[in-house]
Amino acid sequence: MLVSSSVWDTHANKVVKDFRDKRGVRSPLTGAEKMELKSEASSKKEPRDSQMNLSLVRKDQEWKAPKNPDFKLDSTKVSEILTMLGELKVTDFVSEAPDLKKVIKAGSATRTLKFQVAEGAKVFQGELVAETPKEGGAATYYWSSSELPRVMKLETASPEKLFKLSLDGLRNREEPFVFAVDEVKSIHSENSLKMAHLENKNGNWEFAQPAEGMEVDQSQVKPFLDKIRALRVSEFKEKFKDRVPKLTATLTNKIALVGGDGKTVFDLKWSKETFEIKDGKTSKKYYAVVTNKAANIFAVEESNISNLNPQGLIKAKAVPQAAADGAAKAANQAPPPSAPAESK
Repeated sequence: MLVSSSVWDTHANKVVKDFRDKRGVRSPLTGAEKMELKSEASSKKEPRDSQMNLSLVRKDQEWKAPKNPDFKLDSTKVSEILTMLGELKVTDFVSEAPDLKKVIKAGSATRTLKFQVAEGAKVFQGELVAETPKEGGAATYYWSSSELPRVMKLETASPEKLFKLSLDGLRNREEPFVFAVDEVKSIHSENSLKMAHLENKNGNWEFAQPAEGMEVDQSQVKPFLDKIRALRVSEFKEKFKDRVPKLTATLTNKIALVGGDGKTVFDLKWSKETFEIKDGKTSKKYYAVVTNKAANIFAVEESNISNLNPQGLIKAKAVPQAAADGAAKAANQAPPPSAPAESK
């Protein structure tokens, strides 16, 4: 008697390579200490600023760009590069020789991305090629590495993300807005038209100086602080460096958040007017912004700053119900006006 799996028929027509390990990278790269990425394009018309040449080093669990020491990188984003490499999936083993050029069709446009990842004396090298037919259409991705010196075809989802990497995209856009919301006990806001100063007294937000007929809307304070905390850098100063001096002189809008000890928790200033940054044929409006958490000026999209409205924290003071009822009662009890005397 022969006993077999209930799914034997699904394997009957498969060949040996169908059972091969489909991982594009088999050794873990998460312990990497250095990483280099360099892109090349077959077309000389490829914009120079689209070419990638990244050199990254990790020290004390923090990734840095030695060529740009002033750039604060988001270490999580950098580590995601290693994760993406580890997730490359092979769909076909094209050639047992590592010559990628032999599998590219004549006339096709290609983009090449070369990797070098080092952990101590151990060095991993890989080469990713995107081939686009001369008649156009979707790209096909090929992969070869020092670990697997052969040509493999890859799934199309992950590889394109690697080609879109840039140093600017790896920069930390959150750090300029990091502060502890719960530490804020005083809010100072100021622009060219209005000023406001609110204080938290025994868990209740009030005006530092009484404002007749007005009160603080308690339900809006926490959302307001959360909006500030959720802000992110849209563009760094390198995108508008020729306008930095002029914009710096216009930072007239201010919000200062102060702790219970009188020390500044967070300080935000932004320009009086918006300005435009062009990206190819399109342009967007931004505010120039500085905070006490970042060394340099940067830009935040107009809509994100416009949503910060300190006046939304203030509302008309509600009239106590007893007072309202008393006023209505007094009006009802008032004697009717006397009729005018008849003329004789």
